[in-house]
Amino acid sequence: MDKINIERGAENSPTGGKPPVQIGVLGLGRSFLLEHMPVLAQLRDYFRVVALCDVEKPHRDLAAETFPEAHLYRRINDMMDDTEMELLFIALPSAHHERVALAGLRHGFWTITETPMALTYDGAAKMRAASAKARNRLGVCVPEMFAPDFRLACLAAQEKRLGDVYDVRIRSQRWERRSDWQTLGRCGGGMSQREGLVRVVQAVRLMKTPPTQLWSDFKRLASAGDAEDYVRVMLKTHGQVTADVELTGAHLDASDPSFTIRGEHGSFTVMPGASEGTLRFLDPAYKLPRRRSSVQTPPLKTPVDETPMIEEKLSLPESADAVRDYWRAVFDWVRCSKPFPVSLDEITEATRYVQVAKQSSPFA
Repeated sequence: MDKINIERGAENSPTGGKPPVQIGVLGLGRSFLLEHMPVLAQLRDYFRVVALCDVEKPHRDLAAETFPEAHLYRRINDMMDDTEMELLFIALPSAHHERVALAGLRHGFWTITETPMALTYDGAAKMRAASAKARNRLGVCVPEMFAPDFRLACLAAQEKRLGDVYDVRIRSQRWERRSDWQTLGRCGGGMSQREGLVRVVQAVRLMKTPPTQLWSDFKRLASAGDAEDYVRVMLKTHGQVTADVELTGAHLDASDPSFTIRGEHGSFTVMPGASEGTLRFLDPAYKLPRRRSSVQTPPLKTPVDETPMIEEKLSLPESADAVRDYWRAVFDWVRCSKPFPVSLDEITEATRYVQVAKQSSPFA
């Protein structure tokens, strides 16, 4: 964009001399202040926050303590005219994502919106088309795709010792009786919109082929609002791979593994946020005895083979920080022309699955 005056990066910087991406942040709520702001403050070689916008002055002032050089705005339209900004990060309530992201693309900005990028499949398809017209400058904030437990699950899904994968289980379980806008349907709240989209993207990635069947169950159990806080979605492919996704804010027991990958010869489990998981598989050196089933009365000894198992730990080769690694990928997208970590095709299709699941529920 020729209207932007970009400072050159230092030749000895981690960016290899590439200038930092100049960001404007729209919406200074808990998501940005607690999750993204600390990371962007550490990545000053990669990003320079030049504009901050929120209707709440205390929130603007708090963000300005970390980014004192940023211009402060109360109105969206005023921020859109900031000539220093080149990337717009949208952290508004979900119902506003589509409208504001389209405006950002029209202004020529690289644009990132938190999930969901739209509340409907038609809206997501419209945004995908607008991005193509704007030279593919739209992305979605999905740090969960860089989480260590998901990265381990992707490695495990390629593990030949597990055999052909037939079952994927994804769990996000906690107790949270919340009463903010995220619990209100009219604001685009609800577990399916807040977290369901990215978990469905993860499920489809691990299944490796698009699903052809879908079953779902939505409930409101602990939330003070009117939107769902329990989502169960099951997907199935032509190849008989099943994905079972459960998201709940009303879980009182100990958490299940966040990802379970089950194959014909073994399984993999990893706990939420962990950088190490467990592989358990049949000993490859053991040859299964040849047996033939029979209708005759079996002998008193057990008819089940005692099959030797091996258990190993699977760890990431390097440390992982989901939010930090996500923003590094954003820099590579903008400055190095690398593909965005999650395609809009993936997000759009996941939006369709979530919409179909929700339409059959009381929360449609």
